[in-house]
Amino acid sequence: MIGGSNDGACPVCHGPQGGRGFCTSCRWRLEGEVFLGGPTPDDLRREEEALAAARADWDEQAAALAAGDPGPAGEPGPAWDRLLEELVEHPDAVLWFVELTDERVGLIRAEADRNGIPHTVDLGGAAWTALAPEFAEDPADRAFQLAGGIGTRPPVDRAALDDAVRRLLGTLLPHGRRHRTVLLTQRPDWPLLARAAEAARTLRSPDAQLGPVSGGMAGVRLLLRGAPLHRDHSLVLADVDALSGAVRPEAKLLFPAGARLRPGETVTVPVTVHGGVDADTLVTLPVVAAGSGTPHDAVSTHGVRLPALRSADLTFVLHGPGEVEVLLPDGSAAEPVRDDLGTIIAALPRRLARPPRLHLLLAVELGYGASPDEVTARLDYARGLVTALSGPEGAAAGVDVGLVGYYDHHVRESRYAPRGTLLDTLPLGPPATALAALARWRPQRRRRDTASALEDALQALRRLATAPPWTPPGRARPQRTVLVLGARPPCEWAEHGQGPVPACPLGVDWRAELAGLREAGVRVLARRDGPADERPSELALQPLWDHTELAWHTIGTDGTLPPGQPPAATALDLLPPWHVDGPPCRLALARSLL
Repeated sequence: MIGGSNDGACPVCHGPQGGRGFCTSCRWRLEGEVFLGGPTPDDLRREEEALAAARADWDEQAAALAAGDPGPAGEPGPAWDRLLEELVEHPDAVLWFVELTDERVGLIRAEADRNGIPHTVDLGGAAWTALAPEFAEDPADRAFQLAGGIGTRPPVDRAALDDAVRRLLGTLLPHGRRHRTVLLTQRPDWPLLARAAEAARTLRSPDAQLGPVSGGMAGVRLLLRGAPLHRDHSLVLADVDALSGAVRPEAKLLFPAGARLRPGETVTVPVTVHGGVDADTLVTLPVVAAGSGTPHDAVSTHGVRLPALRSADLTFVLHGPGEVEVLLPDGSAAEPVRDDLGTIIAALPRRLARPPRLHLLLAVELGYGASPDEVTARLDYARGLVTALSGPEGAAAGVDVGLVGYYDHHVRESRYAPRGTLLDTLPLGPPATALAALARWRPQRRRRDTASALEDALQALRRLATAPPWTPPGRARPQRTVLVLGARPPCEWAEHGQGPVPACPLGVDWRAELAGLREAGVRVLARRDGPADERPSELALQPLWDHTELAWHTIGTDGTLPPGQPPAATALDLLPPWHVDGPPCRLALARSLL
């Protein structure tokens, strides 16, 4: 008999014969022809050549199978869907995943917590090299063997491998009414993995069979993403009461209970969150199950930096129960953080009190000496300041702006000569009105270099600032601030005006007007053009220098702005602060404070 085998295995693929005629795996003829007197040498040579060619062809198919694509995974089916529903709905349900991969025979246990979030534990198993010594250590060579290849190594004993798989799973698998078994085969098209799967089925009939699938914990987690949500997944934000300012947590529903994903599917929900009163704050975005907001219900937490009083459009992506990703406006993913939600909620501020309105009065010197650019720079600064106060921070507090533009006293040759413009005034009102007025103001060449009509401007500012304002119920009185933008000092009062320091023709005392502003609770700030000159050596000019330095020092007692400070920084310094009763808020706000 030529081509047969007497060791119980096919001479080509080494699978058990299990019958007569042809091998069920490789279709090699197991029983040769019967010759009277026995085969001739030519018969033996032809048979050996045919056997060698069959073995080479079989190994070539195995190599292609090992290197090839397993193909798309099929739909899990209703049995798998029922197992997932049982896992999240019954607290004592357990899924035992028997995995057959290119590395091992393993067992992974999956359970769900009280919120229906699956958790997995790798219970170990055995590598193929431990189950059969013929397996290669090299992953590529071992994949070739699992795909049925023989090559130059001793063939794997198929029957012994079947027994080893059954013994291993017999010691690992428990028994119980709620202990369901899922058979995962990484490559069902590989003959030795298919044999191992059949051996596992003879030990215990699986409740579901899946393959081809990825192996290991990561592969099992991907499969568990298809479980339905047992509870709502909600985002915890902070809500600020519009009237009292009380701060309390609020849950915003993202993904409702019962939602489930198909393999590879995600669900996205856009959410606009709002920053609080602290600049560039790292806030926590906790997603909780059932919206209860208790620490053990947090399923994910991410950290995001939010500018003060600004909004951010975020995208929440559901990958599975308890798996939520947060995408920032630029498309990048927010970083997960390990913050305790209970601690964050317990440390929320008790109250956020809106700041008082800002009443800002600007005094701008409109006279120039060498170039109109002097006045243009002051007007640009004033416009930049008012524009910055029109932003979100200013809108949150509420800002009113008034203006006083001041020039010089005119010397009239007679009482019939026309009067020159001394002041341009604008009462307190919206920032847009002040911007329109500033756009109309023009520089004017000054008539004297020693002093301006600043004392008259201070008098006008006092009248504007001390007019009784209307204050809404529950709001603090407005914070009143005067900012002087100029270069020359005021004229002296008539009794003090002598020598090079001119006196005010109208008899206005700048010291009295300044004192009246501060007695009324008005803060007066100064921004003087450029650095102060050195004290002159000429005795005749020293009184004027002393007067100038004293005047600007006195005007800027409440604060002097450095010439290089940008208008936006000045706006932030001028705005009244929010009153936070308690620690900073570490949650994003549900609604804008504007």
